[in-house]
Amino acid sequence: MRTENEYLVKIAGKLANSLPAVETFLALSSLAGFLLKYFNIGIGGIILVISLGALAIVYFLLAFKSIEPETGAVKIFVNKLIYWGLSVCVLGILFRIQNYPGFNNMIIIGSITLFFTVIYSLIKEAGNERRLVIRVIIILIIGLSLFFTPAEKLSELNIIHQVENTSTP
Repeated sequence: MRTENEYLVKIAGKLANSLPAVETFLALSSLAGFLLKYFNIGIGGIILVISLGALAIVYFLLAFKSIEPETGAVKIFVNKLIYWGLSVCVLGILFRIQNYPGFNNMIIIGSITLFFTVIYSLIKEAGNERRLVIRVIIILIIGLSLFFTPAEKLSELNIIHQVENTSTP
């Protein structure tokens, strides 16, 4: 009988083989959803939620891909941490764009995780996983720019829609 972890490793192995295609498709659909949302076309938010949510799930599952047995425990842990950080940061980006509560914590936790794991990877690995580092840097820049940009400016740029407080004290 297979354990849940074996199923995750099997799914992650299949995803790892098709990662560039899946990631490109989800990134392009996220961009399309963002543009539709930007121009106030109703389905844009739905496309954005589905595509960024799916991208976060893909990154989470990739943390379970099998790595060569001779790889050290630290490298395996850092690899898992990178993909988990990507997943959390992508969800934080989604929450920020959709103006859901809790985006601050997700972007902070994901960004800190990604920052330290990338620094460690660059020092120890000397650029062996260049594509992964580029992917992390892109998501880190998007997440941190959305985090540090004030809500009023994002609303002015039509990136988020401010929810008006209609309750009366």
